[in-house]
Amino acid sequence: MVGDKITAGQKELVSDFIKYCDSLNNITRTTNIAVSRLSSKTNSKEDSIYTPEIYLAYINEIMNIERLTPLAIRVQSIANTWLYIIMHLSDLWRSSSIIDDLPIIEIEEINITSFSWFKNNTLSIDQAQIIVNQVQLKVKNSIASKNKAVLYFHVIPELAVPFATAAVLCELHRRQKEQKLLLHTLRSGLVKKVRDKFFSRHDLSNSFQSIKMNRSTSTYLFYSVLEEDGPDSDIALELTSMLRSHKKLTSTEIYLNNTNKDGSINRVSINVFRRGHFGWLFNYIVSMASETSPTSHRLEQKTLQIEELRRRLKPYEIEAWGKFITEKKERDRSVIAELSAMPQEYFKQLVKKILLGKMPSRQENGQCLVHPKCSFTNKLKCMDCKYFIPQSYMLIEAVEELKRISLSLENSKYDAIRERDSKLFLYIFILFNEAYQALGKEYVDSFLAKEEFTRIVKKTSEFLKLPVQ
Repeated sequence: MVGDKITAGQKELVSDFIKYCDSLNNITRTTNIAVSRLSSKTNSKEDSIYTPEIYLAYINEIMNIERLTPLAIRVQSIANTWLYIIMHLSDLWRSSSIIDDLPIIEIEEINITSFSWFKNNTLSIDQAQIIVNQVQLKVKNSIASKNKAVLYFHVIPELAVPFATAAVLCELHRRQKEQKLLLHTLRSGLVKKVRDKFFSRHDLSNSFQSIKMNRSTSTYLFYSVLEEDGPDSDIALELTSMLRSHKKLTSTEIYLNNTNKDGSINRVSINVFRRGHFGWLFNYIVSMASETSPTSHRLEQKTLQIEELRRRLKPYEIEAWGKFITEKKERDRSVIAELSAMPQEYFKQLVKKILLGKMPSRQENGQCLVHPKCSFTNKLKCMDCKYFIPQSYMLIEAVEELKRISLSLENSKYDAIRERDSKLFLYIFILFNEAYQALGKEYVDSFLAKEEFTRIVKKTSEFLKLPVQ
């Protein structure tokens, strides 16, 4: 028999037989016999991942809403396939988890209850983000079916509309046929007949493999981290381990391929590393983690950038704001002073913990620089804390808080309450401006339209009460 044609099960039988013979003859081996279930092809970069060109071709396929929407309306399996492929390009879930664990969609939230809506309409960014946020909340703390690890869900802004469109169409089909699973037609896997109908290119249909696509997404995620945040493969490895819901790093290494900056793998022009953390503090920590030799010059440059950001944030020439901005600047400087003596390894470990969600703030959808030793235990909110690192879904709560405080300032008769709420209002204002810079106006608009944000700020400004310098 040729070795490569022996199945893993047959190899294990041979291994067991050898161990049995050894026991009969009192033979003790210095090396244990172990059977690897990994295919020899795993070591071949060309065979184990898609080329950047092919990977981008898959991205372009799933983003072709104009072509896919009418097909997905007519055929349920096309709608299911569309969502299934998007999940492979956005998250690192196993095939079984995509099919079994994606939640049903509450389409009433965006007032779409029939296929006819799509004849003359397409989803807006706002509608798409509502669906994405809904799934994110439903999936939160869900458990992967294979190894019972927590599933992590995130859709990058570029894929929000395709994801939501496919998800809504899948839900309409599911309701029409009174089925339990959102991806009902894929219970037996993605068959070739359906793939051929879905893909516009036969080579993409013939070459699609779930595990290979997961390896590819892991690899390009890995490479993106290296390119953008410096030569720090440990961070990338642990991040992809989290996304893949593996509990041990060794199992993640199967899915990662070595990458070099000499052009062996070209960068994929989509940022799958954008996990949603933002703000000057997070940017500072990441930059310090990736510096080969952090210097006082670099620290001084960062301080100047923060000062410039503070100056740009002052929206109106109101004298009372001056003291607040000065205090905010000094507060930020104090955090930098605390961190300035730390070695680079400290920042690397800090980034890992933040990306893995191991430093949760008391308020949801954020991380705390000093977790678990909260410095302000009497506070109910973290948005105005100097150690707080927000994540994009924090904007859901920030919108509600902005509206609540605006109403409180407008109606309150007590100076002490107005002064307290004024400071919190300005911190939320800064949080939104940092979100606009990091995530983009279109993305932030899906939580609160910029026009509405501006209207609230203008209306509230006359009620702000801050001590004048």
